Amino acid sequence: MIGERIRHDLHTRLGAVSEVSDLSDRLRRVRITFEPGTAPVPHIPLAVGDHVKLAFPHPDSGELDLEGGERPVMRDYTIRAVPDEDSVIVDVVLHGSGPGSTWARGAGVGARVGVLGPRGSHVMPADRSRYLVLVDDSAHPAAARWLEEAPDGAEVHVVLETEDRLTADLPTRAEASVTVVAGANGTALVRELIALGPRPGDLIWAAGEAGAMLAVRQTAKGLGVAQDDLEVDGYWKRGIAGRDHHAPLDE
Repeated sequence: MIGERIRHDLHTRLGAVSEVSDLSDRLRRVRITFEPGTAPVPHIPLAVGDHVKLAFPHPDSGELDLEGGERPVMRDYTIRAVPDEDSVIVDVVLHGSGPGSTWARGAGVGARVGVLGPRGSHVMPADRSRYLVLVDDSAHPAAARWLEEAPDGAEVHVVLETEDRLTADLPTRAEASVTVVAGANGTALVRELIALGPRPGDLIWAAGEAGAMLAVRQTAKGLGVAQDDLEVDGYWKRGIAGRDHHAPLDE
């Protein structure tokens, strides 16, 4: 297993949108502020893939009951930032008509939402000199965290594959490169991974559509990347709504 896993108590929070900003035509940043007395969301450096579940009000009734009754629709979102103990920031890709995109499009200040988790943190190693980060739009927040949180002096190479020119700015840092490539099936990520030329001891971290991530993982292994240097996560799968990102890539 790469890195360290830390368990957290599971907390259920009620909150409301306190800020909304558009980072690009399709990427919306939402800050959620919790009700008084709510447990804070943990934020651990290099736990770049940590996520919370957002629970959305019923689309017809507007009700949001996290304790019983009808279970709300929930979706996972990477924690982009925890600015203080009373709030959390997530970035939502606006695509299609799914519950998350629909909610985020209409989520003005005051919109109610539930926030659950995270159940744990998966902390990446801080002892590598080179990190190769390969993502699609859905993992844009995690890529941003890599650029902010990777250890000082380490090289960070981010490749972002986007279907329609998502152009939200990513943080800048010394000894880092960001490459934005057009694509949707991982072909561009595979090409860029080969071009980067993984070296022994590099950490390769990839997240995005499950089929594309399967291709990235197979390519990395074909290039001789050791299992202890490779972390790949399928955040979503084309044609499957609400996929559990813990499921195997080829499931």
